[in-house]
Amino acid sequence: MTVSIAQWESPFPFDDIHELGPDNEDGWRTLELMYSREGSEEYPPIGFDRPLYRCLEVARELGAYVAVTETRYMDIDYRSEYSAFYSRAFEHFEESTRRIHFFSVPLDDDAIIDLVRTPQSEIETPSERSKRLGYLGYMIVRPQVHGVVGRTMLKPPESLRHSVRTAVKETVNFFGQELEVRAVPFIQQDARLGSCAHAASWMCHHSAYLGKRGVSRRAIADFSAAVDPGLGVGRTLPSTGLTLLQISDVLGAFGLPPVYYEVDYLQEEDRPAEWQNRSQSIQAKVARVCCRYMNSKIPVLVVMRVNPRENGEDALHAVTVCGYKREDELEGGVSFIINDDRRGPYLTVKNVLNDRDESAQSTFAWSHILAPLPEKLWMTGEAAERQGSEALLVAAREALDKVPSAQILLKAHEDENLVVRCYAITSSGYKQRLYRRCIDPNILEAIAFARLPQYVWVVEAIDRTLRGHMQPAVLGEVVIDATSDSLDPVVLATRLPGVIAVPTPDDPQMSLSCTDGPLQSGGEHEP
Repeated sequence: MTVSIAQWESPFPFDDIHELGPDNEDGWRTLELMYSREGSEEYPPIGFDRPLYRCLEVARELGAYVAVTETRYMDIDYRSEYSAFYSRAFEHFEESTRRIHFFSVPLDDDAIIDLVRTPQSEIETPSERSKRLGYLGYMIVRPQVHGVVGRTMLKPPESLRHSVRTAVKETVNFFGQELEVRAVPFIQQDARLGSCAHAASWMCHHSAYLGKRGVSRRAIADFSAAVDPGLGVGRTLPSTGLTLLQISDVLGAFGLPPVYYEVDYLQEEDRPAEWQNRSQSIQAKVARVCCRYMNSKIPVLVVMRVNPRENGEDALHAVTVCGYKREDELEGGVSFIINDDRRGPYLTVKNVLNDRDESAQSTFAWSHILAPLPEKLWMTGEAAERQGSEALLVAAREALDKVPSAQILLKAHEDENLVVRCYAITSSGYKQRLYRRCIDPNILEAIAFARLPQYVWVVEAIDRTLRGHMQPAVLGEVVIDATSDSLDPVVLATRLPGVIAVPTPDDPQMSLSCTDGPLQSGGEHEP
């Protein structure tokens, strides 16, 4: 039942609405078989359909009721692949894609161009319209190529909604009508022009583009065209994969120079010696590195060994890590959410050294981490957390004589009930969020008038007990200049229970009394 090439661009402009629903087995199976290579003589089942099945599984878990398929959709990413590679092949390849939109409410053919015609249409935002229609996102399907899943933006499954930390918003043009979806970008390698490393790099970069982190949009083929063959072995077209140097070089060229970590040699560089002991396991160290960046809405690229061998000559695979879930029973305290172009979006990893894929009978062990950062975010997360942790305690001890409520933070530390959370954010974003979580005029005035760089690191001191009861739990916080020296970071603002200090050129000791009560986190998600 696979859509033939002769049928690919018809009927135009959209195919019949597919009725789905969580219990409609026939409807979901029909959609699978339309685009999978399963049972095809030309493409026997070789595992490339797993991302397709996973995307449909996500849509099903989200409660998709109907699917609307745009035919002859001109996708900028596939068109870049077509121009760079498939148009130059002897075999004829179609130049258009199909884009499948998922909705959780019933629609009929007449309603497709009528989505905005409601009594409240004049004041309805794309976000409100998408909520009313139950818009779940879209999946682009490529023609003919091995990796059928093109650029995809599907909302996270409900079970992982609060765990996915790096979702970004996209405004979608649906036959001239604006809809909105918040998701983590996903794409499958086409297995010829691009590899897993190209796909993972694109997912990180497209997240930065949609997240408005100062980079221009790059199509997926750009990540192949920009590869420096001198940094690897073998040809770049068709691709045989990328080396770590090539991945780093391409990301840097596209405005996201990455910070590099080798998993086996992660150090304890994120806390002063007097802080309470923590797990020294590799899983725990990986969690601390990755979570800082995901708290900043920055996905990280992980290179893993496939079926690790003792001689170290392993096959390598790249994925994008887009979230984490706190699970105290696990080593390291968290599980991770990844987008894997081999297996699909929003998958859970509980053990970074022994991630078992039963379907493929494979085991993965994380070996390298690359955190693609905006160019003006110079300081690493661990340097910011180390300085912020130390600055909080030093400031609390110095303020104790004049501000007795500073003892609240020191007591939580002595009782080992104090944890820290570190995230990077634009200074404008930090100021805007402060108005949502604070009503103290002195805090608002001190921060609103502060002169801050484009990006800052924020280190929050969190009361573990209050956090466990889902109450505001941030006892104090330090704001650090993200362009300052990692060996001597510049503290721009310090808030403790009862006092906030924001040095200014004309008053280096400027401080104001403030509430001694805890605030909500200023990060994207609750700690």
